[in-house]
Amino acid sequence: MKRIKLLGLFALVCQLPAMACSVCYGNANSPQVQGMSMAVLFLLVIVVMMLSCIATFVFVLWYRASRHEAGLLLREG
Repeated sequence: MKRIKLLGLFALVCQLPAMACSVCYGNANSPQVQGMSMAVLFLLVIVVMMLSCIATFVFVLWYRASRHEAGLLLREG
């Protein structure tokens, strides 16, 4: 426990000041800001695509399992 407190104190003491990037204090209509906005949008699209692929995969597994169960129940009955 003492080690965790010491590590926390060390983290508080050794902080670096937060500096704004050039996009934050630059011109809002500059090409750099527009490029950063497109990069964020692109990454958001990639994340949504990956999550939708995972959700589709889970749905297909669930659907196949339910069909398999129904097929086994029909053969037994």
